[in-house]
Amino acid sequence: EALRMGLIQETCDPTKLAERGLVIAKQIARCAPLAVAATRAAAKKAIQGGEAAALSTLMADARALMETEDAAEGVRSFMERRDAEFQGK
Repeated sequence: EALRMGLIQETCDPTKLAERGLVIAKQIARCAPLAVAATRAAAKKAIQGGEAAALSTLMADARALMETEDAAEGVRSFMERRDAEFQGK
């Protein structure tokens, strides 16, 4: 029911939870660490202060991320068709 309502993104066989959790963790680990941290901060802000609170700083936060070395590396790696090597800078 939670899936149908859009409250969760997927369900998993209870015996496969750890395996699925590792798959998701590995996907997140491949992402730019600054972007992951910003996503977590925005989610926390939304939980604590509501959607409007999270949206209030979204554009400024996104602009700041786009000026990082990791953002440039993401573009370069895409253009060069290779995996990105993010440094958290």
